[in-house]
Amino acid sequence: MKIKVLTLLLVFLFLGGFIRVAKAELVVNIAYVDVHRIFNEYNKTKDFQTMWDSQKEEASKQIEAKKKELEKLREELKSQELLLTEEAKRQRQEEIAAKTNELNKFINTVSQQINEKDEEYSNEILKDIKLKVKEIAEREGYRFVFYKDALIYVTPEKQFDLTEKVISELNQDYKAKK
Repeated sequence: MKIKVLTLLLVFLFLGGFIRVAKAELVVNIAYVDVHRIFNEYNKTKDFQTMWDSQKEEASKQIEAKKKELEKLREELKSQELLLTEEAKRQRQEEIAAKTNELNKFINTVSQQINEKDEEYSNEILKDIKLKVKEIAEREGYRFVFYKDALIYVTPEKQFDLTEKVISELNQDYKAKK
């Protein structure tokens, strides 16, 4: 009888420990991040934006110079129109048309380059963010980290929001790499 009671006691102790472990594994650590905020507050984004703005400004200056040149040709044609022969007028009009096509091609090329670079920089920054979120989640034991925009309901408790931590660590890493 004592053996049966002792065996039952050991079984219950064993099962009790097993149930506690099972319960602990049922608790899932979940967090969220505000990717838009991280993207905007990441110093690398700010540096890219500054660099990118100066490149866009330079492209705008080149476009404006080409537009002024084209406008000057149009004004010259208009002012000399009565003095020019039909052949000379046609040549000037062809020159203006060629310059207009050149300007349009230049604008399209610059726009395409801007879009490609913007996408490249954005993807690089998003990759940094994803890697940092994953690193923090693994280090702190989060099994799921959601993007705040993907959530229908977000609890106001800050304990689930990793945004500040991600921004801080990204900026520290970026500063160390500079």
